[in-house]
Amino acid sequence: MQRINQLILNEYSYYPKAQLVDYYKLFFQANFGAEHFIADKITAEKKLRKELEQFTFSNFSFWQNIGHKTPIYRISLQLIKDNVVTFDRFLNAFLNSNSPINSKVKNEWKDEWQKIQKTIFTMNLPLKNVETDLEKIQTGVLDFTSVHHSEIYKKQYNPHYRIVTEKEINRL
Repeated sequence: MQRINQLILNEYSYYPKAQLVDYYKLFFQANFGAEHFIADKITAEKKLRKELEQFTFSNFSFWQNIGHKTPIYRISLQLIKDNVVTFDRFLNAFLNSNSPINSKVKNEWKDEWQKIQKTIFTMNLPLKNVETDLEKIQTGVLDFTSVHHSEIYKKQYNPHYRIVTEKEINRL
């Protein structure tokens, strides 16, 4: 429970405009990494190239440890834009961070998210559009899918990143 509190507080300190769906996305990614995002290498590469073409600057941390149970990070595409990391190395780190999710973990996610959500509500964070967010999250929980960032979050922080394991970060 302590790590849950820490992740919520970290997210709030970095991104105080984060909404409930953004916290759901954070914990979904923290638990399941890139699995939800990768159909195949060709599609992942196309999506990454397209996203790189669509933004000029991201007001987002270069990397952020979002690990809940395992060390996993959000890595900003700004690293490619700034020539800190090559496109191919970044893509490979992302692809190599993919791991299958077993059905037992999927079944536990609903209960786990309920505990996380309860913790978020007890912290009295300045959340807007809670009812709408709850509907989106309910669909995500039932379908075992992530959600998109809130419009507030997207406008404020312009997030462009991928989820990468600590092992792959060390290879960058």
